[in-house]
Amino acid sequence: MLDKVLNRIQVFCSLHDSKKFYIGVLSVENFSIIEQNFGELMSDLLDKIISDAFEQYNRDEYFLNKISYNSYAFTIINTNNRFVSVLLENILNYINKRKHFSRMQNVYFLVRTGLAEHTNNENIQKTFNKAQVSLFECSNEKKRCSFYKESLDTIQKHVNNTDLLANYLEALESNKLVFDFQPIVDSKTRQTVFYECLLRLVDEKGYRLSGYSHIQAAEQYGVIRHIDQFTLIAAVKNLEKDPNLKLHINISGITITDPDWMELAQQLFYKKDLYHRLTIEITETAIIKNLKAANFFMKLLRELGCKISIDDFGSGYSSFSQLKNIRVDSIKIGEDYIKDLPDKKDTIMFLRALVEYAKSLNLDIIAEHVEKESTAKFLANSRVDYLQGYLFS
Repeated sequence: MLDKVLNRIQVFCSLHDSKKFYIGVLSVENFSIIEQNFGELMSDLLDKIISDAFEQYNRDEYFLNKISYNSYAFTIINTNNRFVSVLLENILNYINKRKHFSRMQNVYFLVRTGLAEHTNNENIQKTFNKAQVSLFECSNEKKRCSFYKESLDTIQKHVNNTDLLANYLEALESNKLVFDFQPIVDSKTRQTVFYECLLRLVDEKGYRLSGYSHIQAAEQYGVIRHIDQFTLIAAVKNLEKDPNLKLHINISGITITDPDWMELAQQLFYKKDLYHRLTIEITETAIIKNLKAANFFMKLLRELGCKISIDDFGSGYSSFSQLKNIRVDSIKIGEDYIKDLPDKKDTIMFLRALVEYAKSLNLDIIAEHVEKESTAKFLANSRVDYLQGYLFS
């Protein structure tokens, strides 16, 4: 979807060849919480409010297009920095006007924008990346609007992430992206039941390097879908080789709204008896951010036969009751809770409450990052079903 939007921005800019532009990203950071509280119609209402805001305050032509459930790309013909600052301030104030939400009390949209200056001799993707960097800086600095600045700090971040992406793309093209398979064991018998696919990059010396930083950079620059597609293809190949293999793979929150990934999944699984051996892990944070899209995505996966697991449960600070509204097969407890066991009372109380509630919903519980024998024994005695971590591999 983003590629198509960037192509449309390119066309828009080419029609005004002698002009300079600001390319921006507008993000509604707390929209998922509002949607959960006030319903799905909020999405349509928000689209209309943002469209009306741009229409009311722009004197010149502009471009505006939704790129995800809570973010929008836009282009403004550049007159000067001060004018654009005032324009964006008016737009942001309009979006949060009380009259738009007369039927809803205490509604507040936390809207931020990041912008970067663009001319037609520049690469549109590069300018958009700068706008995203600016949006990230805007959020860190607790501001509503931020312009991309070529500061040493920003340049270094951009260079570092660009290097990471270059390494990743080179590894992808030269078949140097591989999996490590970390076992997920039965808590009682310690027998391996599943494996989680962990992405690794093979360097020039043959060492396997963690792909964590590369994945973060790919998410920030909008190319994470390539990693998720590679992961799916590689997992299916391994399942085809070994009929007894059961795998878990991770996907990013962005892929939840990527129709190309789902189309690929349908093609790979067509007339193949392997999908029931694949579990898709989605982080709790990604689900909470886009509950409507996540539920639809998970419904399609379950229709294919896949299992669904909520990864890093507890990090999103959602209530247990939300599990009733999300149809999954298992939950994975994140490192922040496991590392304190069995020594911290608050963590023990959280675990016991979670186990009790999950069992009432017939959900399996997997504990990640298990590194000590004392932790493993405590988890097994607490009715946690499966364990994963350096203690076992």
